[in-house]
Amino acid sequence: MIETGQLFEIAVTGSGEEEGMPEFDAWRLEIGALAEILEAIDEQIHSKATITWRLADLHHSTPTIALRPEWNTELASRPVDAVMALWFSAVSDLRNGKDPEALGARALDAVRKALRPIGNGLRLVDFSYGERADALDVQISAALSNIKFKTEVAEEDWEGSLDELNLHNETNTFRLYPAVSRRWITCDFTPEQEALVRDNLQHKVSVTGEAVYRPKEMLPHRIRVKSIERLDDDVEPLDKFAQHYSVDETSEIFERLSEHRNGWQ
Repeated sequence: MIETGQLFEIAVTGSGEEEGMPEFDAWRLEIGALAEILEAIDEQIHSKATITWRLADLHHSTPTIALRPEWNTELASRPVDAVMALWFSAVSDLRNGKDPEALGARALDAVRKALRPIGNGLRLVDFSYGERADALDVQISAALSNIKFKTEVAEEDWEGSLDELNLHNETNTFRLYPAVSRRWITCDFTPEQEALVRDNLQHKVSVTGEAVYRPKEMLPHRIRVKSIERLDDDVEPLDKFAQHYSVDETSEIFERLSEHRNGWQ
């Protein structure tokens, strides 16, 4: 059975001379960033994405879309309530120049993406859910640059599949896909470790290094690699990793991880 919540409405106002009508590319990128925020918060709270957002309505005077959240009634609670509570609280903190500590790294990166066009291609992004309403505007955009966002660092071991080597940025990285989440952990490594990383591509490994967390996150968003150990050569396809556990089983695993914050220890 499927349960639904109220409509989440997003109205995007352009900054040009066309009566506030935004350019399509700016509108498209903004909607994409907001969708990424909602998904990231959902995954952060519930370990997996539990909500499906469906396009329920369109308005054209000010370009507005209405999204309807849906979720499986087998879940113990209404996941959209927790997602909306965290999102509106985070926006309020940002407006007041405070670090929204409950917001994870992926959601925070998507917020930065959503704020880039504000004051440039876009003037304002209004959003509402039920009686709650707020906006992304130049005040929040200005405040963001002055906030010192908190992180925590601990030396840890994490197991997962090593994939997607990237040598084209200032820092060499690969992605580690742990079995407890469909989200990857970005791992930074030195040029001296490149051969080792290449040798272990698409293998199950144990990575030791400095794990970087946002204050309330249970999964690190980055690991500064110190060592890599191959565990075996029999790895299941990456797209099946997130299917090993139910939502309840994954939540239980994450509760244990949050106590230890040390991979599988």
